Amino acid sequence: REENIAVFVDGNEVLLIGSADADHREELRTCIARITDLPVKYIIATHQHDRQPNNINTLSDPDAVTIAHENTRAQIFASGRQNSTELVFTDSTTLFLDNSRIELQHFANSHTNSDIVVLFANERILHAGDLFTDGYPIIDYASGGSSRGWVEALDRILALDFETIILDRGPVMTRTDVQLFRDWFVPVRTRVRQLIERSIPRRRVAREFMAEDLPRPLEDDTLFLSRTLPNLYDELVEARQELLSASQPTSLAPEDARPPATDPLP
Repeated sequence: REENIAVFVDGNEVLLIGSADADHREELRTCIARITDLPVKYIIATHQHDRQPNNINTLSDPDAVTIAHENTRAQIFASGRQNSTELVFTDSTTLFLDNSRIELQHFANSHTNSDIVVLFANERILHAGDLFTDGYPIIDYASGGSSRGWVEALDRILALDFETIILDRGPVMTRTDVQLFRDWFVPVRTRVRQLIERSIPRRRVAREFMAEDLPRPLEDDTLFLSRTLPNLYDELVEARQELLSASQPTSLAPEDARPPATDPLP
């Protein structure tokens, strides 16, 4: 499916979220021209995948300010590609347009280590990039993704004041859809942990995983089954090993002893 691109016009200022490849830039310019004849002032990348091969400035407009999480900028530099990001942030930043407040927030390593959400506070609209999908979550572990962080991000998204949510791909949806996605994600992690506790090997995790009773039954031959699920298995094995190591007795003196760690995973 093609990516969604959001264009927001507030008075004399225009903000764009998303990207178009070189073959579709003229088409994007034409679409924007139907909405406004004002130049785009801000271009926001929701994560490190949300960019062109050479930069994240979709329109190649020298006057547009490109904004992204600091890890998006770092990934572009690490790849040796040209970087056009002019404003970066770590946890959050806010844009004040003519009449609107736009809040950009990074919650946790989730789909990647650079995912952000963009909240149009007055309009109660959230652009969540790839942090929410109407399909199956694809965790990019090579780019710092984490299922644990994704659940944390979903919890913090649900603490925001919004009613409508825009995805990178797929239809515009609602807050209720985000809650359902979160309520699907948590038992998926729990069931993979149960397979680990039963000593089911990694190669059999997709075959042994039971999802028929979940709101999103898994289909055969999806990227989630072939890529994300085995890597999720590895993530939870590592977390379990760290937990067991932290729970081992130490030679600390009684006054320095600490209680055993409890399982932090949902």
